[in-house]
Amino acid sequence: MFSAIFNTKARVLRAAESGDVPELARLLENNSANIASRDWYGFSPLHLAAREGHEGAVRLLLEKNADIAAKGNYGFSPLHLAAMHGHEGAVKLLLEKNADVAARGKARVCVRAGGGVGASPLHLAAGNGHEGALKLLLEKNADIAARGKARGGLSPLQWAAMNGHEGAVRLLLENNADIAARDEVGCTALDEAQGRGHDAVVALLEEAAAARQQATVGQGGIHRAEAERDSSPAPALQAAEEEARQAREELARTRQQLDAALQAALEEARRAGEELAREREGREAAEEEARRVGEQLAREREGRESAEEEARRVGEELERTREHLDAVLKAHTSHLHGGVAQRH
Repeated sequence: MFSAIFNTKARVLRAAESGDVPELARLLENNSANIASRDWYGFSPLHLAAREGHEGAVRLLLEKNADIAAKGNYGFSPLHLAAMHGHEGAVKLLLEKNADVAARGKARVCVRAGGGVGASPLHLAAGNGHEGALKLLLEKNADIAARGKARGGLSPLQWAAMNGHEGAVRLLLENNADIAARDEVGCTALDEAQGRGHDAVVALLEEAAAARQQATVGQGGIHRAEAERDSSPAPALQAAEEEARQAREELARTRQQLDAALQAALEEARRAGEELAREREGREAAEEEARRVGEQLAREREGRESAEEEARRVGEELERTREHLDAVLKAHTSHLHGGVAQRH
């Protein structure tokens, strides 16, 4: 019984992950409890459908009241996964059902993609450069200034700049993201882009910063700006600023190296987990095949037993017929002998 239940749940998860809507509907119709099934990573059918961008499966699961706020082992909701992989249709369906745009992950799964501790769906869309998903989240008033807990508290703009996603950076700037925001060690989005050699993003950020400064001047700060421009800082202050800039760039490069090493380790762990999952699915398939063969053998045995019973019944009937014929023949022979004796 347990094996049958386990196999059914595995089929529900596979149907959701592959987007097989008819099979998914059939399995849920047979047992609605299957909608809460979880895989190795704690992902529900809705997580898997959202991650793979299967809009039909997402729509069906939402219609069946799947838990839109369910969290996997890493604290990610279905909206996190849809945003991470840029599936605009799935993101839109989830947002229409009021998925929480402020939900936060709890584990470091992909630092370079904006998936550190405390990442929101907006962090993940920005860190992966998914402009469509990013726009949908911003339209739902996702917090553009939200800070994650990884890397000293980076904003979505810092993640997008760090990974060189020019389109995402532009979209965030158009929505008034804070260019000057710093993490706990003092790095800005510009520092992140410079440290990784993303020249196009550097130019975009510098242009936006200049435009905002110009707008500030135009709003009444002309004299103050001129005074600041004409007064040159002391040589010691200039040297300190240059030293701080170089230190931030060096820190950004070190972070990049650490991120790459961590990402490689996480990727290896992910591959190992997937291999274990495939092995488990293989065992489940073997168990299912063994069960099917067992049922087939049972049916064949029942068929043989039925045939043997029929043969036994026919044999008994033939035996009774033979005994009857023997009795009739014996009586007839006795009668004939009696007639012959009377004639003599």
